[in-house]
Amino acid sequence: MRTLRRGGALPTIAAGLLLLFGLTTIRGVSQDLGEASCHDLKRLFDDGATRVSSKFTFEFVATPNEWPELVRLMENLAQQRNWSYRNTSNSRPGVVEMLRFSICAPGQPMISVNKQVWANLDRLLESAGVPLTPERDAIVYFSLHGDVPETVWQPVAADLVAMLEAQGPDRVKFIDENSAPTDRRPDFLHAKP
Repeated sequence: MRTLRRGGALPTIAAGLLLLFGLTTIRGVSQDLGEASCHDLKRLFDDGATRVSSKFTFEFVATPNEWPELVRLMENLAQQRNWSYRNTSNSRPGVVEMLRFSICAPGQPMISVNKQVWANLDRLLESAGVPLTPERDAIVYFSLHGDVPETVWQPVAADLVAMLEAQGPDRVKFIDENSAPTDRRPDFLHAKP
């Protein structure tokens, strides 16, 4: 087994991936420069916030082949609620597949989705001794952000989770306050269908 030295290739590659992600994120956010947008979390700082963190985060199991259906579901949800929808997903075959979109409205939480599948990441992780799991590429992260009270974001989260749970059993996975997977269903959610 190959060992990695401190300051070796893995930190350099990781830094490069973070830089690439940061640049693609800036590109997506910059589309709304000059206009007030609920998709831009920076607006919360303009309104006096000193910290922005998610109100609720969970995982949804969807392979890249299922992403178009997930996008359609979220577009429909945005239309039903008369919310704004932004899709900045990107495909670079042989390099990366990115699923990135958000829906929001003034006075409501922003629902953001972010998932990246890098073509060469499996080899990198394998060389670092990280075990690979088949479901890793199928985990899509959902987050609700916003400076809104529980009475506003919790019903939205409950509706979103119910909609996604209707897509099949055991596809929604919850995350605890320490960002670890948990079987504990948050109290504010409706009973599982």
